[in-house]
Amino acid sequence: MAYMTHKKIKGITCYYAEEREWREGKSRRKWQKYLGPLSKIIAAIDGTQEKPQYAEIFELGWPPAYFSIAQELKTIEIFNQVLSKRRQGLSIGFYLILAAVNRGGEPVSKRSMWNWFSNSTADRLCTLLHEEGSYPLVFRCV
Repeated sequence: MAYMTHKKIKGITCYYAEEREWREGKSRRKWQKYLGPLSKIIAAIDGTQEKPQYAEIFELGWPPAYFSIAQELKTIEIFNQVLSKRRQGLSIGFYLILAAVNRGGEPVSKRSMWNWFSNSTADRLCTLLHEEGSYPLVFRCV
């Protein structure tokens, strides 16, 4: 069940909504959302809060989430068993998962996939590409 907590930061009391769960015999935070100081919470409830002129959205969590699910389901290994390839470069399973991750979050053409990949968090997840040292060449094969 979610509840509110507070922390004093530089003399200002800030409030958070959070939920905790038991893991390995200890209470651990499941999630936490910053709500702000009491004045901002009251202004938001009253509807008197100033509306932002623009918002920047950062979606950093979806590529790791997709890759994590693919690892749990062992989809790369399954694809590689069914679709054989010579033992060079990246596997067909990896290419297919990479394309699926792209399609799931920010679909681009195969030609634009390298730009997407190099500007997303997926680049940091794939150490195999760093070892290869041939980033753009990988996407010509997709």
